[in-house]
Amino acid sequence: MKFAVRLLALLSLLGITLFGTMNSGAQAQEVGAKVSHYQVYTQDESGKQISIDFDNKRTFNQYLKTHPVKPKSKFSLAAPIYSTLYEHTNGGGWSVRAYANVMTNLAGNANDAVSSVRTHPHGNYTYVYIHANGGGNALALANTGGLYNLLGPVGDGSKTWNDEVSSVLVRSN
Repeated sequence: MKFAVRLLALLSLLGITLFGTMNSGAQAQEVGAKVSHYQVYTQDESGKQISIDFDNKRTFNQYLKTHPVKPKSKFSLAAPIYSTLYEHTNGGGWSVRAYANVMTNLAGNANDAVSSVRTHPHGNYTYVYIHANGGGNALALANTGGLYNLLGPVGDGSKTWNDEVSSVLVRSN
């Protein structure tokens, strides 16, 4: 049964990649093309960053539940799992770590100052939020070990995710 579900998910993802369609609540496209309150950033086979935008929180959560990110590496139970947030795009400037299963509220100079995130490679998602304690708009970054620049629009499109992150929640498989 698990194999069948995974196969259907893979075939669905391939259909999205080939034909550019999804359910009515979500749409895959290049970062910066659509305004949405809930988004998922992931990378295609070539490493190009793409955004999947959702009209509401229900379809956002449904997508995350039905599209788990598989771990790219094995890890030791003793090794801490974290994603790294950076001041500038492409991993530049100062950095701060957000550890797995802890809501991290960014304080001081780090609040509203993050421009890129390198996720851990252990699967699931790293969630960034526009307000403290996971409030407001949400962006889920696929934990593939990839570096994501936060350049896509947020909310009504009057601003981007760049320098808007106030809290982070890291998950892993």
